[in-house]
Amino acid sequence: MQPRRFIPFDRFVVPAVAAGARPLLIGRVLYPVIEVQVVLRERSRGDMSEIELALLAVISAGIDRTDDLHALLAVRERFAAQLLDRLQALGLIDSTDTGLRTTELGELSLREGALVKDVERAFLVCGLTGNLLPREVHDLPRLPPDKAASNLHGRRFLEPRDGVPNRILSLQLDAMRDDGGREALARFGIPDEAIAINTVGEGIGRFVEGGLVLAADPGGGWLGELRLGSATALPLDGMLDLLVPEADIALAQSHDARDRLAQALAAHGVALDGAPSVSERRGIEARVTALAPPKPLTLQGRSWLSRLGTPDQPALPIWEFWATGPDNRRRDMLDGACMYLSTDEPVLCRDARALRIAGEAVDRWYSKPRAKRAATVGADMCDALEAAGYEPGRVRVLAERHGDGQVLRHLDEVELVDS
Repeated sequence: MQPRRFIPFDRFVVPAVAAGARPLLIGRVLYPVIEVQVVLRERSRGDMSEIELALLAVISAGIDRTDDLHALLAVRERFAAQLLDRLQALGLIDSTDTGLRTTELGELSLREGALVKDVERAFLVCGLTGNLLPREVHDLPRLPPDKAASNLHGRRFLEPRDGVPNRILSLQLDAMRDDGGREALARFGIPDEAIAINTVGEGIGRFVEGGLVLAADPGGGWLGELRLGSATALPLDGMLDLLVPEADIALAQSHDARDRLAQALAAHGVALDGAPSVSERRGIEARVTALAPPKPLTLQGRSWLSRLGTPDQPALPIWEFWATGPDNRRRDMLDGACMYLSTDEPVLCRDARALRIAGEAVDRWYSKPRAKRAATVGADMCDALEAAGYEPGRVRVLAERHGDGQVLRHLDEVELVDS
């Protein structure tokens, strides 16, 4: 069984919400990638000998008879024949009915002053845009189509678009490199010696799990991104036609669900100030006066309490809940639309802020490169809480009461180290 990988959704959500946007859809998707065998034209690290380059230059100039070559270069006939055999084996020259000629690889080698050869490499291409994906995505578990379809479990399943692998052929590697893109090419696993992408073999569709964030911009329009792994975020520009209709449908359904939602929230210990309100393309909003659920309400391992909006922090979206206990089942309350709960109650504001600080400390720790991470997640979390005036022991009680498993797990780290 593949281990779950951390995907920091809120690293996009928090600044977007703070700027006034309202996320409409947040969740996990099965995202198509295409494995392609790419023939890269690479410059060899080993230079060619002067005599080999001289032979290529003479043949390129139009002297195509073997008898003329060894005489012109003043080398023994047998030695010249050996060199020609090697150049032909490397694909740098061809024999024709009229004599010898340099191939495209031969001309490139002559121009580069070094051996240029075709090497086959495996790359991943975005199944929706045809763009190359970074090496980080190569390390994620990839599912074949049949297995992906059987493991949906309510996640969205984005179909690859036809013809996207061929877009890789239009990449100008030399131009990218000249414009300072050496590091970018290295992120895709393309060696610095690569000259061009020659052909794309037939790819087989695979799917990786990603995190989808789709938001409505307060100035009009849509914005969003797809997260693959902890560092790779793909903008959804040009792909919103796949996602926006579902958001519209979900929000339309939410108008009819307000009464049922209010009853469901009350049954789970969430007291509201009036009925939930629905703003077009913003989701459902409600003000909480009390939060005392008989069972913890969590989202992705974190308490609903940490997602409450307060006067000094934006509300984060809630679109489902998990009922903990023996009947641990997923229940979708809003059919995909987002709900935002806010509060003015001083006690709830203080507790919500404490759990938010702990969660944000976890996100920051995981988002750093492994070599730059200091101490443990729990230590960073305690430092952040203490800097904000919160006692970690008090936060532990909150986490236990509200089912925030991530905070508890990382506070346990600190206790194990101290003991």
